[in-house]
Amino acid sequence: MNKVLLILILVVLIVAGALALFLVFQPFGERLPESSGPFTPGELLISEVKYSVDGSGPKFVELQVVDSSGLDLGGWYLTTLDGDKIELPSVIGLRDFVYVALVFGPGEDDLDASDGSVTIYVEGKEEVLDENGDEVALYDPNNNLRDYMRYKGGNGDPVLGGWSEDDPGPVAEPGKSVQLLGDDLNSSSNWISSQPSRGLPNVMEFTIDGEISIVIHNGRHNVTRVEKLRGLSLEFTPKPGISLNETQREKLRKIFENAWNFLKKEGFNPPQTAADGKIHVTIGRAPSIREAEGATNSDGTMQLDLSGDEVIDQQIITHEFMHLVQARRERDGRGEYMRWHPNEYGMFFDEGYAEYFGYKKLAEEKKLGWQNVLDKFEREGLGGLGAFQTDINVFTGWPERGWGRYTSAFLFIKMIADNFGQRVLVGMYQGIRNYGNWSSKDAQDSIGIERMNRFLEYEMTLFKDGIPYTSFTQLYYKWIQENYLDKEFGGDKMYKGIEFQARAYEVTYRGGRLVVDRDLPSQELNGTTLPPASPPGSPTDRADLSEWGVDYLRIKVETDKCFKITFDGDDRGRFFVKAIQIMEKGGRRFYEEEVMALNQDRQQGVIVKQDPKEKGLKEVVLVMARIGRPLGDSLGGRLPYTVIIEPVKKSPPKPAPGYNLSAYIYVKNWTVIEWWTAKPKNETWITLDGYKLSRSKVTVEQGQITSNEIETYLYEKEKPKRLEKFEFKCPAAPEGFELKGWVLVKNYQVVEMHGKTTPSAAGFEYIESKTVVKEGVVREDWVLGCIYEPIKRPLPQKKAEKFDCPPPKPGYELVGYSHVKDFVLVEAWGEQTPSDQGYIYVDSVTEVRDYVAVSDEIKTCVYEPIGWKKPDLTVEIMLEAPAPKVGESIPVTVIVRNVGESATRDGTLMKLYADGKRVAVKEIPAGLKVGEEVRFDQELVFMEPGPHEIKAEVDTLDWIVETDEVNNVDTVTVSVTGLPDLTIELISGRYQVFATETVKYEFLVKNVGEDHAYNFTVSFTCKGEYASCIPSPQSLTISSLGPGEEKVLEVSVFFPSDGVYYLEVLVDSEEAVTEKDEENNYLAFMISAFPPPLPDLAVDLSGPHTVTAGESATYTL
Repeated sequence: MNKVLLILILVVLIVAGALALFLVFQPFGERLPESSGPFTPGELLISEVKYSVDGSGPKFVELQVVDSSGLDLGGWYLTTLDGDKIELPSVIGLRDFVYVALVFGPGEDDLDASDGSVTIYVEGKEEVLDENGDEVALYDPNNNLRDYMRYKGGNGDPVLGGWSEDDPGPVAEPGKSVQLLGDDLNSSSNWISSQPSRGLPNVMEFTIDGEISIVIHNGRHNVTRVEKLRGLSLEFTPKPGISLNETQREKLRKIFENAWNFLKKEGFNPPQTAADGKIHVTIGRAPSIREAEGATNSDGTMQLDLSGDEVIDQQIITHEFMHLVQARRERDGRGEYMRWHPNEYGMFFDEGYAEYFGYKKLAEEKKLGWQNVLDKFEREGLGGLGAFQTDINVFTGWPERGWGRYTSAFLFIKMIADNFGQRVLVGMYQGIRNYGNWSSKDAQDSIGIERMNRFLEYEMTLFKDGIPYTSFTQLYYKWIQENYLDKEFGGDKMYKGIEFQARAYEVTYRGGRLVVDRDLPSQELNGTTLPPASPPGSPTDRADLSEWGVDYLRIKVETDKCFKITFDGDDRGRFFVKAIQIMEKGGRRFYEEEVMALNQDRQQGVIVKQDPKEKGLKEVVLVMARIGRPLGDSLGGRLPYTVIIEPVKKSPPKPAPGYNLSAYIYVKNWTVIEWWTAKPKNETWITLDGYKLSRSKVTVEQGQITSNEIETYLYEKEKPKRLEKFEFKCPAAPEGFELKGWVLVKNYQVVEMHGKTTPSAAGFEYIESKTVVKEGVVREDWVLGCIYEPIKRPLPQKKAEKFDCPPPKPGYELVGYSHVKDFVLVEAWGEQTPSDQGYIYVDSVTEVRDYVAVSDEIKTCVYEPIGWKKPDLTVEIMLEAPAPKVGESIPVTVIVRNVGESATRDGTLMKLYADGKRVAVKEIPAGLKVGEEVRFDQELVFMEPGPHEIKAEVDTLDWIVETDEVNNVDTVTVSVTGLPDLTIELISGRYQVFATETVKYEFLVKNVGEDHAYNFTVSFTCKGEYASCIPSPQSLTISSLGPGEEKVLEVSVFFPSDGVYYLEVLVDSEEAVTEKDEENNYLAFMISAFPPPLPDLAVDLSGPHTVTAGESATYTL
């Protein structure tokens, strides 16, 4: 071959080879793809990159479908700008928020996106993602750059997609990937290092309170249904996650931490967690504030759609965290339980608590104020006070839609907290035991209304304004009334921090006959979901009530004529009707309450309003409620009622002072035109103390009565006459007081009422209750309240004020007198009966009309010889326990002796006081002879340590004239010692351990009380999910612990296997010590035991890196 030609061929081959080599290794970035057409439909984002191979799996790049409209993945490709190009295949079932994972390694592709994820395996290109840093770019089929990111500073290729040259991109920690949280901002601000989540929403994890781990799954790629109630689930649709840069991630963590710290401070137990001991929260981005919501399941998972509004999101998170607290599984001697009520048996309790504490955290802890917070939620369409609907049943059911159910439950719980204290809420919560499932009731347990009834009756009686609340129904009556009265008359006496008034249907009554029997607008939830109780059928437009529903009918009064209001309910139900009468006098508005006495067989009742103009009656608000299961009727559905407002045809004459109208009958031409009675069962009789007034007009023609009109009005005296029929009796009034009124309630319905129903500041109320229980069920519940007021008459004095006794005869002196007017004792002093040597003067005036005494006045004066022998009463207090402790009963004996010269002729009183408060009044009988004594025994209990004064007085009103009037008082001071108070706290020990590890825990037992505690036991128990700790149980005895002393106890615990363990320490477990506070003796916490750590072997090779051929080198391994 020609040598020149050969050289020429070799040159060509070398140049071609060099050019080929240049084309193979030329960085792709130097010849970036050029666009060949418009953007293709759809949108994808690079959402996660795992660029190292380790124990957590192979390398992968994850894409998220943001917009699937017209999207076909075929032809899209991924590149690291290093000459590589990985094309995507077409897939089926593509939709928004699907995750597409490109996995670098062998495997079988999953190209069906219907389950929310696609997996594409790329074999033989594991080196594409450079572990030291790289760029990742996504192009559509027309070579348009659609997304870009880089990590770990990249590897020198061009920076695209709006990224800054100064932004090196995220860096993954060992075993983790880099993940995009929320929006792609063409920067590393929303990228984090986290546990790989290939084909799933990206995750971040943080710890709150040092021990509770929360895993955030940011975004939702599938429809998720949360079992909220039996037969009702909430559906969460696929949504993008929220943007979470470093500041936002910390803010989210603080919201969760603050929610838990707030609930823990309020007294609640830790939350339920998932099987891995963590709380898993999936967060979607709500399209608007109005669409923000959340739901919790019993497996320790939570679904949230957050709006970005900090106030709204905080309330939702605290609300759902409360549900995790309620869902926590705990165990007692009977078995496993949770403090959650299933559907139809107390959802008002669960949701009411979650709403109340969610709002409270914002209102009080964040200092936003209750009204401001509730107004904001109302403005955003997420509840608030404006969502309240009256005629819905949240107590034995849970309406399917509407914020009204949440507002109703919240207001009921807030009413309890504001009126009786939040300790009541925590107390009720601690007593809940649902041994069944998340959505079904355990038939052996009582929860919801039944549980609340039991709590009020047997565990904690509530008092408000001197009235005891011993049943759920009483709380319900109070609630429905305060829902209307709070805004105008409540202040902070009803609801604290808010002004609220339930909507009422309004009518104006000017006279005539007004019938209300149609549905009241704005009062009830859509009736289509609530058919009649029986028979089955479509809902009607009748005025009706669901069980535990309430209607408010506001009647504006514009008449000065007497009128009556009749309520006629379906006789199969059980109704409650109260009339709130709003009056105005002198520019001041005030209200009075009147419970309508309903005939229990017919569910009918009438209220008559006399002289509305004279009384300043402006409005009558009828509060009409229906009592449902399990305390009232058991029909469910809706029951109808009718309200009729009409004039009284014949206006009754005003009753005489001290009397009330009890019934009337109007007869014309032998036909009853109108009649009414306030008595049960339509009775129209009067007692002997009552009186009757009749008016008649008669026309007589030719000796025959041709027409007649007869009006008969019955009046009863204002005094109790029927209590004895119910085996109740108000006690005799103590000295200086008189009975002014009473009310008797049976099964939460007023049976009898008289006079005053609430005492003045100077008066007092006596309360007596009786409960009849048969077969473990409350059949009858009676409460009697008796009102006593001071007698408004002059106290007895040494000299008469209204008359003068005649001067005594020579050798005599005045020793007593009395003044009686109209059979009532006005005043008295001293002896009321003379001895054989004394005499009496009587001055009497009586007025008689129609042979009947209508007025009577008697004045009596008693005289005795000067120097007559007088009695002399002394009083002495004897104590059997001179140094008692707080809470101990102190036996006190009071001795009254006659040390005078003669026996007493009249009786008198001994009064016993403790710290200035009268605790007993005892009667000293007449005829106490010289040297005789009367003993009275009384038990006193003091609840505060320190000195306490006990005082006894005899004959303080000088009913008996004595030789010595200054020895009628004895006072002693008793010093009461405080109680010990034992507490327990953990001072060392870990909450996270390894299985087969022995860990030492140190507990500090303190006596923070005021007395020694002797010979008490500290019990230690440790139980796990699968095995118990060793040792468990264990008891330690402390022989003595003085005030302010403390003792450290050590327990070494062996954890045999991994899992969750529950450690409980109880001080004074055998209750040997009576303490000031019995609630702070218990400590419980959870220990997470992890599998033992695996061994980690490392190899290290040392020696020279370069050697000469033939040279010997030494290497150390």
